[in-house]
Amino acid sequence: MVSIGNHCLGTTFLNENHLINEKLSTAFDQISKQIPDFYFGRFDLRCNSIQDLELGKVMIMEVNGCGAEPAHIYQPGSSLYEGINVLITHWRNLYQISKENHERGVAYLTLREGRQIYKHFKSLTSGA
Repeated sequence: MVSIGNHCLGTTFLNENHLINEKLSTAFDQISKQIPDFYFGRFDLRCNSIQDLELGKVMIMEVNGCGAEPAHIYQPGSSLYEGINVLITHWRNLYQISKENHERGVAYLTLREGRQIYKHFKSLTSGA
């Protein structure tokens, strides 16, 4: 086991979206459905092979919710323009999910609730 990678420690994040296929989508649907009310996020994981990845044989190191940016925008050689386009798509998807959840009866957060969640998050991550 090694430390979870991060930008500050020199980890390289690669865009491997070309690997997305039906098997991979099915595997991650099965994993995601085990997390209540999980509609959107990013898994940081380890696996031994593409085949293991497609079968869902992975070690999930971290689950990042909707606030985490798509890490592959930091792939070496990616342009700022590509990164901005990915982020715009990311936020459009979040908006669409939020809108659909609201239509199903899920209330939007109030500003006060959002601030409380943010303060709680900061208290958990300060000094980390």
